[in-house]
Amino acid sequence: MAKEIAPQLQKLGHVTRGLLGVSIQDVTPELAKSLGLKESKGALVAQVVPGGPADKAGFEQGDVIVNFDGRTVGESKDLPRIVASTPVGKTVTVKLLRDGKEVERQAKVGEMEEEKASGAAKSPIHPSLGVTVQNLTPQIARELGLKKSAGVVVTAIEPDSPAAEAMIQIGDVIRAVNRKPVKDVDDFVKIVEKAKGSGSLLLLVQRGANSRFAAVTPR
Repeated sequence: MAKEIAPQLQKLGHVTRGLLGVSIQDVTPELAKSLGLKESKGALVAQVVPGGPADKAGFEQGDVIVNFDGRTVGESKDLPRIVASTPVGKTVTVKLLRDGKEVERQAKVGEMEEEKASGAAKSPIHPSLGVTVQNLTPQIARELGLKKSAGVVVTAIEPDSPAAEAMIQIGDVIRAVNRKPVKDVDDFVKIVEKAKGSGSLLLLVQRGANSRFAAVTPR
């Protein structure tokens, strides 16, 4: 997932996430039987948001989503992740089970506006480090496969900068600077500014499930 959102961070400076406009739930064996399904798989549509992408595409309450843009939806928790990583504005084929039969609908993916707003806080390129960061929101953390949302996510790196030389990459999460926890962009900027003239900065960097320390010498 980190590889999927890194291009968005680099191009846009924030992550845009797809929106379908449905409330979903698991298909339990009991529900599968009631719906006339052979297997308890997919995501059951409990509600369709009026005027949303799913509504415009003809989704109905009681539909079971089993495939989205060529990706299998094995259970309900799969769908939000798949939709979120789909480019906004893309028209996709969605396979549904309705009345025991498979039907297809074409849906144009919308944008989750509230997430864009909540993740908007970001720093400019830090001149001494050559890195741009933004707040790590709970949803971005989930997209990166992280449990905690404290920290900042790297959205841009200047070539040949101290950050680049320290092998920092777009999509990396900076958790601490000089062993001081970083909660958000404001924290990051304050800690870095306060450490001016003290030599190398010790960054605690997380990439996926792995964490490492990186020594970055401001220029």
